[in-house]
Amino acid sequence: MALSGGVASRTPLLGPAFQSVQPFTRTISKPNPYGGLIGQVSAQQASAKKANEERYAQMMTIYDKIIARAEPGGAFEKAGLGEIERAKTKGVGQETQSLISGGMYGTTTTAGVGRKWEADVGAPARLRLEDIMEQRLSTAQLGKAGAIERREDVYPDYNALLQMLAR
Repeated sequence: MALSGGVASRTPLLGPAFQSVQPFTRTISKPNPYGGLIGQVSAQQASAKKANEERYAQMMTIYDKIIARAEPGGAFEKAGLGEIERAKTKGVGQETQSLISGGMYGTTTTAGVGRKWEADVGAPARLRLEDIMEQRLSTAQLGKAGAIERREDVYPDYNALLQMLAR
């Protein structure tokens, strides 16, 4: 390399005759007969993947709604507690009517009717409700976890496709 004004020249050692040589490039003169088929398979795969994603999202939404109903404060608990309160009103009313019929309404036993019903019926009913809620919540959570675990993202195997086309 020659120096010009203290700066190295970037002229190659082989000279200017070899500077115009272009790198070897290969051009395919025939169109690929399988290009359309591969494109079609790719488009179908993309369409199927989109449909699977939509189904998966819908399934997760359904599980989330089931879980929300079974969680504490959810619709199932509200309905169950409502039933217990209606049963309490009915049970205490019947006991009170029985006390009235027996002439015992004004006595101290009237004050304990609600507590007695709660101890005999209400508390066990609430415990059963909690147990059922926990079972349903666990079942829904396990179902969702199983669906997530079983999910498989399958992508096209282009090598197998090309081998099949080569036969």
